[in-house]
Amino acid sequence: MKHTILLFAMLALSTQSALAADAATRYADQIQATETVAAMPWNQLSDGDWSVQAQRLFEMAVDLEKKGNLKDIEVRRILFGLWLQAGRAAENANDPSPPRYAQVGSKTVNVSWYRAASMAYVESSLIVGDDHKDLRASVAFYVDKISAGDLPVHTPGKRIK
Repeated sequence: MKHTILLFAMLALSTQSALAADAATRYADQIQATETVAAMPWNQLSDGDWSVQAQRLFEMAVDLEKKGNLKDIEVRRILFGLWLQAGRAAENANDPSPPRYAQVGSKTVNVSWYRAASMAYVESSLIVGDDHKDLRASVAFYVDKISAGDLPVHTPGKRIK
């Protein structure tokens, strides 16, 4: 009996590892883009260049949201990372106007961080991590607003006006 349980546990870990490896291979461009932007200090780019990065990451995230298998936790983690860094790039672009910022109810939001917060509100494990604590705190601010009912949860695929 113990051997059977151990075998199932090993199989589950093996399957998880295989899914993570598959997601890493399948979404290498998104992972690379996220890591590249994450490694940039805020003062490395001009406001205009940050704006370009914000738009590029935003488009990658929207594309992944449409075409990715969002039932796979690894794909959701990649998407969360894209939203996290797209929000940072939007913030560093110093241009709080659409499409990077939008009015949701009576609040102006960083669209990417709001989308990341909506994901984290539904799946709290996404916001947990030692990396990018300042960004995660910005997203946690939006999670708190969603929890308090000040902002609705964003539905993936729905356009924020």
